[in-house]
Amino acid sequence: FATLILNVWYCITWIPRRIWRLIQFLMDHWFYAIIITLSIALLYSPTIKMIKSIDYEKATNELLQNLNLRPKIIYCDSCDDKKGDCEFYIDEDCKLCPENGHCYGGKFWECKGDRTLIDGKCVYDPHEKRKLLESMKIVSIRLLSESCGEYECQKYTFYNLLYGINTQNGNIMINSGLSEKGLSKQLSSLLGLQPESHLFTQVFQEFLQNIREATKEGSLYGNDLLFDNKKRNYYSNRASKSLSCHLIILFSDNAYIIIPISLFGSIISILWINRQQRISRKLRAKQVIQDRKEQVIEILKNYLNNTKEKWIPILPIQAQIMGHTNKCDEWSRVEREVDKDANIQKSLQIKDGLQKLCWKLSETALMN
Repeated sequence: FATLILNVWYCITWIPRRIWRLIQFLMDHWFYAIIITLSIALLYSPTIKMIKSIDYEKATNELLQNLNLRPKIIYCDSCDDKKGDCEFYIDEDCKLCPENGHCYGGKFWECKGDRTLIDGKCVYDPHEKRKLLESMKIVSIRLLSESCGEYECQKYTFYNLLYGINTQNGNIMINSGLSEKGLSKQLSSLLGLQPESHLFTQVFQEFLQNIREATKEGSLYGNDLLFDNKKRNYYSNRASKSLSCHLIILFSDNAYIIIPISLFGSIISILWINRQQRISRKLRAKQVIQDRKEQVIEILKNYLNNTKEKWIPILPIQAQIMGHTNKCDEWSRVEREVDKDANIQKSLQIKDGLQKLCWKLSETALMN
């Protein structure tokens, strides 16, 4: 049983142990590891480009011919109608050069334009065509959707004013689509291709044909890509708009609802804010009165502890608390609050030969 456990443990830790040994080897030979890593980093991109540029079919064919495993094919020289040498061949048994190809000295050199030699014919790579066709579809949907969205946005005056679009100078869009020439120009620019290239021209025409057929049959592209036979332009019914345009459309189409609700909401908000401010002012005023009352009680306690006088005139207390401020209403509220306290008595007393209103603090309050 112990041997079984050891074997299982050995199998589980085999990969980690190998990784650890590799790390130890790299640490022991760190200089060479750095040199190899830098070499790989510098040569990776050029090597990948070189590998992608190799015509494996042509290289394999030449290798098999050099090994006499495949008979050598002697191509006739490419003819040039302008020079009149279409009947010049290097061998009577030569094979005609593939259409759209260039041959010289009995060898095939290259295909014209963007074509590739596949099965002895110069044709466009089907994979590249499908890839380009899909790219055209994606980019065209985005272009025409944005065009449709811009067309719908420019129907609103506020949008034109916001973005400085002068409708009187003809800057406004007349429709939501693009002509064949306009679509070709924008597609070639966004895809990084020349509009005159053979591959782009062929795939673009196939793409336009698909749109026209889809418009008739009502399938394939749906409402994303359509063709207007009367205006001879391509458009989309799916509009792509900016956030500002969506907000402008929402406000413009529902102004008769939004404006009254906004006004009503503003009035309610103002009234609520004023109410909260009034409540806050009342609370602050009430707190101030309470603080003044506490000051009065402290003054009365100090007089009771430090003097033999039990009845204290109110006017000196008022002057001590209120200072030189002329806030009669505030002091009146303070006086009322003090009078409500059960531990404080108020009475007219003879002080310095004059009758004066005085306060007296009970001994119970002094104990508390």
